[in-house]
Amino acid sequence: MTGPHRRLLGVSLAAACLVLADTAAWLWVCSRLQAGVAQAVGQLAAAGWTARSGLPVREGWPFAARLDFPGVSVVGDPAVIPGGLLWTAEHVTVGLSLAHPTLLKAAVTGAQVLQADAQPPVPLRARSETLEAGLSGEPSPVLSIAELAADLPAGAVSVGAGTIRFAPEGVLLDVQELGLPGLAGTTIDRLRLQGGIAPMPAGPLSAARAQAWRDAGGTLTLDEAALTWGPLQATGHAEIKLDAQLQPVASGTVDAAGLPAAIDALTRSGALPARTALAAKAVLALLAAPSPGAPVSLPVQLQNRVLSVARFPLLRLPVVGWE
Repeated sequence: MTGPHRRLLGVSLAAACLVLADTAAWLWVCSRLQAGVAQAVGQLAAAGWTARSGLPVREGWPFAARLDFPGVSVVGDPAVIPGGLLWTAEHVTVGLSLAHPTLLKAAVTGAQVLQADAQPPVPLRARSETLEAGLSGEPSPVLSIAELAADLPAGAVSVGAGTIRFAPEGVLLDVQELGLPGLAGTTIDRLRLQGGIAPMPAGPLSAARAQAWRDAGGTLTLDEAALTWGPLQATGHAEIKLDAQLQPVASGTVDAAGLPAAIDALTRSGALPARTALAAKAVLALLAAPSPGAPVSLPVQLQNRVLSVARFPLLRLPVVGWE
């Protein structure tokens, strides 16, 4: 065998070994991914959630290792969420890439359906939904959504773009172009919420666990809330607890500018009755800003299921039932 032939054979053998090594590593990573998903499903089951899917398909070789789970369904037991909850998706993929081997990425594709309690199923549509999380805990898990739309019985809900970041210190929600029923055809430019819950409730929700959480000083803290909707600019913070009847009670403060225009828009859309709007404007007149356009500071309180703003009763909430 001549020298060039030996070199060609050596290169071919080296390439074959590299392909075999990459394939073996890819198969190992896929196996580890499948074991990790099975462990996560077990953890969900312990918390009262049941997740099922078809057999996963391995894909992405040679530059990524992904598992495609078809026919995914996640069911929340009524003990976890009142009335129960069902979410289905055509496909959910979970994987790692060669470029970012420590960043786990999950994506939802295809048709989705959400059904709560005995309500009609709600189709969900989204251009993209991805969840990214560092295998070592950093970066914190982030759920990103683009162009989400849902047709609820009360009206259409849409999200232009949004992220939810899950960190040890709390959860950060940042949504842009939020469309909700009753907004007179407009969208909320931006909604940002940051807060946490302590101590974290253990296991599915129940009256006994709710009472134990309350007795342990359980508090849901909203450290930051910011809303931009046309002329309305509002920021605030609040704390939510449970009272002796295990109903939510809350206190907080909202600093808002542009409220009269927002009240007019809600009245035109029918979301706010005319008499309520008139009373709200009367309250605002008593709390006039120190200068035109300056924010008005409004105390917010939830007590005995009545939500009040500046001591003005705004609405009465339904009773929270515990299984």
